[in-house]
Amino acid sequence: MKNKKKGSRCNRNKSDPVMLDGFTKLPEDVLFNILDRLNTPDAVRTCLLSKRTLHLRHMLSNLHIRINSFVPRCGYATLKDTIPMNAAVAGATDNILSFRRQDIPLRKLSIGFYLRYYDCLTIGKAVARAMATHNIHSAEFNILTEKPPDYSTIDDRRRDGKQLMTFFCSCTDAFAGLTRLHLRNLKLC
Repeated sequence: MKNKKKGSRCNRNKSDPVMLDGFTKLPEDVLFNILDRLNTPDAVRTCLLSKRTLHLRHMLSNLHIRINSFVPRCGYATLKDTIPMNAAVAGATDNILSFRRQDIPLRKLSIGFYLRYYDCLTIGKAVARAMATHNIHSAEFNILTEKPPDYSTIDDRRRDGKQLMTFFCSCTDAFAGLTRLHLRNLKLC
């Protein structure tokens, strides 16, 4: 078998144009300011693009994790899509808060998710741990129900209310530190 190598590995790509990235050449404080204005999943994805920005994801001071940040590529979400989207919110919340630097205060923590029990527990426990170990100025939950208000019955609202109370009883430390709680389409009996 004939060897088809055409020179050493370091000489192979000499004719390829070098891609210059203007974003990562910015000063670190400017990069950090830009990343802090993005929603958190987009900021983390941007940080993963370069070794120079990789450490900035643990230093973000505003964390906004919403369910609509994880919409499938088609651009819209069905009821079936909400299950992996909500799991992605729970996983991102747990991951970001677990590996966050403790010496940097967290100005705003805002999480929007569907009321699904196991995902809620993951989010609640991660937020409770973060409240115990980090300096958090403002924390809010935006809890949505699976069915929109037009399609939910009284029984659906009661079931969602019971599910919220179960979540509340399981994660009292997380709810104790909240500064804002948005609830829609629930009936608390």
